[in-house]
Amino acid sequence: MKRMSARYEPDDRTTKGEKILPDESISKIRGAHKQGPILVQQLFYRGASCPRVFGFDDFEDFEELLKDNAVPGDAYDI
Repeated sequence: MKRMSARYEPDDRTTKGEKILPDESISKIRGAHKQGPILVQQLFYRGASCPRVFGFDDFEDFEELLKDNAVPGDAYDI
C-alpha cells in the first residue's frame, strides 16, 4: 500500500537533494547488484516508525519496492 506524501512546510524541504530513481542512481545500484545481493535500509520521512531493511537477489524486485513504496523525503542506505 502506497504511503501518502504530505509536505510539512516548517521543514523547509528542498527538491535539490539526492534522488534514488534517476537513471544514474539506478545504474550504480545495478552495478553493485552484479557483484551480489543488495541490502537496503529505508528510513521514513515523518513516518513515526523504525527503518525497514530488505535484501534483494532480483533487481526487478528492488525496482518494484521503490515504485510501490518510495515517498519524497525517505532516505535509503544501500
